[in-house]
Amino acid sequence: MSKEEIALILDDFQNGKSQREISRKRGRSRCAIQNILKEYRENQQVLRKKGSG
Repeated sequence: MSKEEIALILDDFQNGKSQREISRKRGRSRCAIQNILKEYRENQQVLRKKGSG
């Protein structure tokens, strides 16, 4: 997921949208949205994880 997409997700959440609304709008699973929001709450940032490929 790109930094731009993560920024849009965080912006939607801060503007009062639910995780379900964000997941439908952005075409991502609710679990993916939940993980982004959890990491942001814990670290005040969202870092990309290194892929295995």
